[in-house]
Amino acid sequence: MKNVIITGGSSGIGLAAAQHFCNKGYRVLVIARNPEKLQQAVDSLNQTGSGEALALALDLSDFASVRAAAPEIQQLMPTIDILALNAGLFSGRYYRMTHGGYESMIATTHLGHFQLTHLLLENLKQSADPRIVVTASDAHWAGGMKPDSFTHPKYAKLPYFGTIWGYGQSKLANILFAREFAKRYANTGITITSFHPGVVNTGLGRDLNQRVADFISQYLLSPAKAAETIVYLAEDPAVKALNGKYFYKKKVHRCSKKARSRKLAKELWEETEKYLASA
Repeated sequence: MKNVIITGGSSGIGLAAAQHFCNKGYRVLVIARNPEKLQQAVDSLNQTGSGEALALALDLSDFASVRAAAPEIQQLMPTIDILALNAGLFSGRYYRMTHGGYESMIATTHLGHFQLTHLLLENLKQSADPRIVVTASDAHWAGGMKPDSFTHPKYAKLPYFGTIWGYGQSKLANILFAREFAKRYANTGITITSFHPGVVNTGLGRDLNQRVADFISQYLLSPAKAAETIVYLAEDPAVKALNGKYFYKKKVHRCSKKARSRKLAKELWEETEKYLASA
């Protein structure tokens, strides 16, 4: 039986992936912000799957809470075979700041995942074939990388324009993190990949105008279809030779020049360490 952790696993792609792993008899820890929605998802997984689903309510943008939760996670899963970093956030019309003073999208999508991964490194190393799968997006083409905007969103003065750029930045950070992690931990046996799930009908755009959201939803992929790539990257033996790569529909996918920048990946890693050290 494999041990799996999925962030953002109470709905959408994360829930679909959790359902797949539970159906295979795996032990799945589902992490999400909303306790009620999370418990409903876990109850459903336990009723329909042959594995075991566990719930942990956690806000990844609250770094103190992530640190406090780490011992519980380590105890629940001494060995972690699959870590799916799937939680994401689009803040809607305007930027939002966390209570800790961080822009909410980069805090949830990148900083919290970076911290969680490092807190669970030793547990990942206990697996015979540890995998980390990061849900990124082709929206990274719309973003740049300005670490000073993590705490001072001065680039977000215009409605939507600023948040679209910020969302793109958070997804660019996902890809750069995976590439730099693959380089720094190449000798640990951990395989990390990132992927574009496609345009998926999830709750990510919950802050859009409802009429617009309803129209767009007609043309989106189902979460189950998009989750197929998570499952592929988490289990297919061929992926081990493609450490650090970016995927779409189970194939290596083209990413932007910024996403391929070794210099930018290194700078982001170092800036992230500084932010989390002072958080």
